Amino acid sequence: MAYSKVFSRILSLRKDIIGDPEEFFSPTPQLTHPADELYSIDEAVSRIAKACENNEKITIYGDYDADGVTSTGIMFMFLKAAGADVEYYIPSRMDEGYGISIEAINKIKETGTTLIISVDCGSNSYEEAEYAESIGMDVVITDHHTVDKHHYEGINVNPKHPKSSCAFPQIAGVGVAFKVLQQLQRKLNLDKRVLLETLDLVAIGTIADIMPVYDENRTYIKYGLLKMNKNPNLGLRCLLRELGIADREIKSDDVSFRIAPCINAAGRLENASIGVELFITDDEKRAMTLARDLVNLNTKRKELQVAEVKRSKEKMVETGADKNAILLTLDIHSGVAGIVSGKLKEDFGKVAIVMVDTGDGYLKASGRSPDAIDLYQLLLKFQDLYVNFGGHSAACGFTIKKSDENVFRERFYRAVDDMVEADPGSLKKNYKYDLKVDVSDMNLELASELKMLEPYGKLNEDIRFLIEDVVPFNMIYLGRDSRHIKFFLKQARNTLECMCFNAAAEVINMIEEQKHISIIGKFGANEYRGKLSPQITVSDII
Repeated sequence: MAYSKVFSRILSLRKDIIGDPEEFFSPTPQLTHPADELYSIDEAVSRIAKACENNEKITIYGDYDADGVTSTGIMFMFLKAAGADVEYYIPSRMDEGYGISIEAINKIKETGTTLIISVDCGSNSYEEAEYAESIGMDVVITDHHTVDKHHYEGINVNPKHPKSSCAFPQIAGVGVAFKVLQQLQRKLNLDKRVLLETLDLVAIGTIADIMPVYDENRTYIKYGLLKMNKNPNLGLRCLLRELGIADREIKSDDVSFRIAPCINAAGRLENASIGVELFITDDEKRAMTLARDLVNLNTKRKELQVAEVKRSKEKMVETGADKNAILLTLDIHSGVAGIVSGKLKEDFGKVAIVMVDTGDGYLKASGRSPDAIDLYQLLLKFQDLYVNFGGHSAACGFTIKKSDENVFRERFYRAVDDMVEADPGSLKKNYKYDLKVDVSDMNLELASELKMLEPYGKLNEDIRFLIEDVVPFNMIYLGRDSRHIKFFLKQARNTLECMCFNAAAEVINMIEEQKHISIIGKFGANEYRGKLSPQITVSDII
């Protein structure tokens, strides 16, 4: 197939991600990997099947983020369809924190449970899993997080387990749970439709947990989005209606920026079980109530976020903002600590950690880091101080004793200073783009070709274009408070419409003065009153 010159260059740049173009662009991709690549999956399936056949009480132990909620949801719905006696347990982010706890195991034991199935957590909870076994319960772990040297040695289904041999280990917790259910569906000889009914939730969990959008994940997401747009889960349909997006095509961005934040808001501010109940209920009236609750919680979360970010910046002014990293102890809602640290990271381009006093002698922390810094490896240096610790290269959470705060603070700042001294460029803003183009290259043909790369996401991000030495003109303020602007670019005889959301004052000044600028942004077709026109959404003006 013949492509435009610009798109052909894009295909060359993304060849390692795209692999086989026919498979990558297919609306019905086939790329998946055998489930038996996962260590101990056969033992997991056999033990769950036995519990179903013997009518044992099963408890699913989930996590409070969107990946954990969707993992819990698909496991619960499948086991219910298999006739199992099953319930679920989601720990409180505020009271219990991440992972399996002894206190929760004791509660689960009191329900008569004989089998605990973890989803999206548990690989490193060896003490807790062994304790569960010691009081008469079996444990099946399904997880996708980094497996530490000391981990649970029993049934531990995780693509990152040292004994797994996964060709593509970068799947979400919900992807691991789905693979277990694939094998269980065959073993129990259930109708395959029971499995296919979960695909929209698999897509949500995969996108929400920021998994790479290629290889097997692309298959999950494409089929999940197809189901979302044709016949979504009842609870999801109600949530889409409540968000006002039920009557248009749902894309990966809608999951990232509309759906997932609502699910996560419940875990941050109240209880993530609201999200699980939304997805498993067959009562439409109840589903609408739960969907409304989630949207309202997300609105409250956004209001809290704005207020807490403002307070955190004021605290930085008081304590000095000249350090190479941000480390604040704040009296804020612990459920938004991660969001606040993420916003500080974006605004200042530094590692940002927000610690919250739990009131019982401990500090709970959430941290975020720029792309050039591996936060997980940085924070591993202080393992001796942690009560709990987990995360990945871009985001981590931990708990320390309040009495260790000053020791941690001193060691953390010293480690960051050493890192910046060794690599001075690690904290410099990096203007990322994929391709330099001219205004004349931006046309509807290219916009149509770019849609073939969807769904976008991690490692298959929107293509970022750089257009240099252009003159902006005809700026128009948009939005209720005029925070957004539309303007046009001129280069030789060609013009291009641009949108810039939440435009900063210095950006507006540059455009008003009609200075020569360079812009970076993503390109597509804007539809207005049935007419398509080329438009670039600006992310950076240089």
